[in-house]
Amino acid sequence: QQDTIWFTCIVDVMAQRYMLLCGALLLVTRTLSSLPEQVHLALGEDPTQMSVSWVTQIGSGTPQVEYGLDMKRLDRAGHSSYKKILHDRGADKRNITINVAVMTGLGPRQHYFYHVGDEVSGWSDVFTFQAAHPVGSTDPYWMIVYGDLGTTNAQVLLPVWREVASGNASYILHVGDFAYDMYKENGRRADTFMRMIEPVASTVPYMVCLGNHESHYNFLHYTMRFMNQPSNSGTLPNDAGEEVAGLPNNWFFSYDIGLVHFIAFSTEIYFDYPSLIPLQWHWLQKDLDEVNNRRNITPWVVLYGHRSIYCSCDSDCGADATLVRDGPKGEGYGIEELAYNYGVDLFINGHEHDYERNYAVYNFTHMGGNGSMVVDPNATVYIISGAAGSREKHEPFKLLQPVYSAFRSDTYGYSKMKAFNSTHLYWMQIETDTGQPKDDIGKVIDEMWLIVHKHGPFKKRHI
Repeated sequence: QQDTIWFTCIVDVMAQRYMLLCGALLLVTRTLSSLPEQVHLALGEDPTQMSVSWVTQIGSGTPQVEYGLDMKRLDRAGHSSYKKILHDRGADKRNITINVAVMTGLGPRQHYFYHVGDEVSGWSDVFTFQAAHPVGSTDPYWMIVYGDLGTTNAQVLLPVWREVASGNASYILHVGDFAYDMYKENGRRADTFMRMIEPVASTVPYMVCLGNHESHYNFLHYTMRFMNQPSNSGTLPNDAGEEVAGLPNNWFFSYDIGLVHFIAFSTEIYFDYPSLIPLQWHWLQKDLDEVNNRRNITPWVVLYGHRSIYCSCDSDCGADATLVRDGPKGEGYGIEELAYNYGVDLFINGHEHDYERNYAVYNFTHMGGNGSMVVDPNATVYIISGAAGSREKHEPFKLLQPVYSAFRSDTYGYSKMKAFNSTHLYWMQIETDTGQPKDDIGKVIDEMWLIVHKHGPFKKRHI
């Protein structure tokens, strides 16, 4: 069996760590084997853990991760290891082994080395990573954010690899739509994509949510290939579909990094799984209620999904946005009201293949913000970062820019965010569009300071 991938190699040396980044310049063909591949990290259940997932194409033994502080002495073994078979529904009926293992007992921001594999498949190369920031840590970090990245026209890939190689990013957040599309070529499109992101995803946690392009076979490829996300919402119910029922729920879940509480949710439930709308909504409400009892520890709350609630590009900003924002007509379960009532600071999504930063918005009303400054807003700030690059290319703005829209661009690029402390969060958009003037590549085209002195429900912030 043969598969074709693109790659280039960049060697970086950082603090006696060696990183081999494989990018997209040289076309090679290789034969699939049982060796571990598509290695990617995700946060564990708490900051002392890191979860790793990988694929073996032809058989495997008991999945293991071996790790340690010394590249030549991987003297610790991972726990909670398991493997599951992804039965692709395409014509070839491929069976792909998805392996997951968890590294435990990690020290705060400590550097570790690891490899994955088993006695049957063999072992991967040795990778390196830093343990996560403790909950409530005031040590700031950069997170890269983007959505809608394909295997072709992947405009942000090399710049993001360089960011990670130079130590300028500790986490990546991908807000839906992978590969375009994972199920294609009997799942081989997903294999290609996961190999493409391995150089960064094996080094920093690759956090995700599902998008509409993952919908085939009840989101089978997304659900299994990102099975190592830190699910804290149980398992997927029967209504999610027979292909995924009983698997860890990575459709909606939450986690903490330092001063920020992140909540992932599925906008696609609103379109394809109406019976799951109340389940997800009530889980979100409970999670938001719990985090509001500890905003002194994680003051910032970031909610992210795939589709827009507020946007100004095209028809996506009409009925589809209304359904997610307000919920099914006459039933409620809208996301905007939750965000407002529980004081969500920032909402991030992709779906639109452009970048748009809105000010604080509630019920189509500008509730705070001027230029690059949003100080003590009276509602959630909504940002779209879906310009990573795919075969679908740009999505131009066809609608007039609303007064609550601060900045918009239909050039390719990615976002970065950093919570400097409990009151100041910085956001910027970096252009990577090879169709623009060369001097503009790597340029910061938009930035925002979100300054909040009192976190929590907006109705109570100014009492």
